[in-house]
Amino acid sequence: MSFKAVTLVAPDGREYTTDSAVEFNNLTNKGYRPKANIKPETVLARAAETKSDSK
Repeated sequence: MSFKAVTLVAPDGREYTTDSAVEFNNLTNKGYRPKANIKPETVLARAAETKSDSK
């Protein structure tokens, strides 16, 4: 399973790089937002595709 790291910005302005889709999902639910102009649904969909391809 391959996850492309995504940089998130915390509500207080700090940057954080996620290492997994689960971590990305948890942090976006806590108010973190992607630094780049991407939608969370896109990141999670890519991770799901990669996971299903590896089975």
